[in-house]
Amino acid sequence: MHKPLNIRLKLKDTVLKLHMEGLSYRNIQRRIKELYGVELPRSTISYWVRNLHNTEGRVKRLDKSDMDAYSYIIGASIGYAYLRKRPGKKGDKHIIMMRVRDRDFLEEYINNIGRIIPGIKPRIKIGRRGFYTSTIYNKLLYIDIKKYIENPGKIYQDLKNNKKAFLKGIYDAEGSISVTARKYFAGAVIIAMSD
Repeated sequence: MHKPLNIRLKLKDTVLKLHMEGLSYRNIQRRIKELYGVELPRSTISYWVRNLHNTEGRVKRLDKSDMDAYSYIIGASIGYAYLRKRPGKKGDKHIIMMRVRDRDFLEEYINNIGRIIPGIKPRIKIGRRGFYTSTIYNKLLYIDIKKYIENPGKIYQDLKNNKKAFLKGIYDAEGSISVTARKYFAGAVIIAMSD
């Protein structure tokens, strides 16, 4: 089965959910055929259920065991990252680029990247006009960030146990906090979002 990565990931997610519901491999196979029109071999279902197969292929996996780091990266990326998919000779390059004036923020972002993508340490380049730039090439992180940008409701579902780290990422990137006091104490959070 040679399908694009985003389809393989969606299929694997569905297979694992169906297995958790107690369906047999044969019934999972039928359900996948109904939902997606894909004939998925039972051996592939078995590999995915037993976590014996690398769905991602050559892509560096994300280590989501540190959900605080992951949530911070998602928040900061939604707030300030530049996403780009560029065609290449060996397939598309998925680029996440940060270009900021605050070096401390960029260093924290890179440290958190290193915690969820083992073995990666992006460099910080100093550009014109006092901007610091760092570029990350990772397809899975690109897909995750894009997923949350396109469907913000998933942020709450997936990151609800790590709201603090997610909000810290957004605030570090572009947000500000404004508190007003009247008869009763009232707080408001203002987040600047732009295209």
